[in-house]
Amino acid sequence: MFRQIVLFTTVFTLTFARKCNGYEELCSRTLNSGNLSTSFRYTYCFIPTVVLPFLHNAYAVPSNLTTEIPPNVSQNPGWTIDLQLEDGIRGFELDLAWSNVSGSNVLYMCHGNCDDGIGFKGPMAIEVFKLFEDFLTKNTDEVIKIEFQNDAGISAAELSTLLGPTLVNMAIVPVSPPPNVWPTLEELITTNKRILFTTNNGVDGSHPWLQAGESLFTANHYVYFSEEVTKSIYYPNFEDAKNKNSLESLQRHASMCKAADIQINYLSVDFGRTGDLLKAVAILNGVPPPAESKPLPGSSSDPSKEVGNKRMPSSSVSNAVSWISYCLIIVMTCMIN
Repeated sequence: MFRQIVLFTTVFTLTFARKCNGYEELCSRTLNSGNLSTSFRYTYCFIPTVVLPFLHNAYAVPSNLTTEIPPNVSQNPGWTIDLQLEDGIRGFELDLAWSNVSGSNVLYMCHGNCDDGIGFKGPMAIEVFKLFEDFLTKNTDEVIKIEFQNDAGISAAELSTLLGPTLVNMAIVPVSPPPNVWPTLEELITTNKRILFTTNNGVDGSHPWLQAGESLFTANHYVYFSEEVTKSIYYPNFEDAKNKNSLESLQRHASMCKAADIQINYLSVDFGRTGDLLKAVAILNGVPPPAESKPLPGSSSDPSKEVGNKRMPSSSVSNAVSWISYCLIIVMTCMIN
């Protein structure tokens, strides 16, 4: 009788093995090995790469839920970064810019000029950094990428201070010199190195946690348009996103990259809750499509009424169940003895 219970519990535990970014299958993948040279792939054991769902200008979110999308925003109204993380987005492009607040420069995230009334002024940078810290502290089996568009010209040292020690200590520092095979997602999770920071400006040798990111390929899949009165500002095209973010369109882009022997590391869109970004990424990773997303706060209670209603599976819950099952095995073993 007791032996049967132990056997059942053991099987139950194996069913809920560790999941990396929501999937057990991704634990053996790396972030970058797909773009190594062909000769290096054949010389060494090639480890498949993982594709991450990525948002262009992830911070550019209007606060009010509305059917009319304001210009110069890039994501669905009300879909703030904390909710993006919950839904399964794992790559974030953030534009850093200074804003004059009571005579002092404060680091914000802005699309265009923070203070000219034309550009989109997003949240303070430290507020966004806190959202990442809270999520990664609670969800210990998740690996993300943060890409800075450093228009502020902030140094790596200054940025390190604003990020805080928790996030900086989670930074992935790739092996060099290339070509190199990075650790798998499981290895990154085990060592708690779970954030890849890249930037277009501000890299220096004394802060290796901040990378230039040239070895990684982002497929940018979005369309902009400009208005006559603000020709210097290019606005995201929400109407086109309904077609651009369809599964058919995303897969067509991915197939073009494959034909050119380019491995996509990040699939980047605007208005990521519109269309099939998470489903397309799941297909590229060879894993089952995600479950339904929760409705956005203040929206319809019916997820099917929303655009882009898929949600990545949570690895934290399943891993918690694994620990419970492990404890049950110990209890049952003691009962037998």
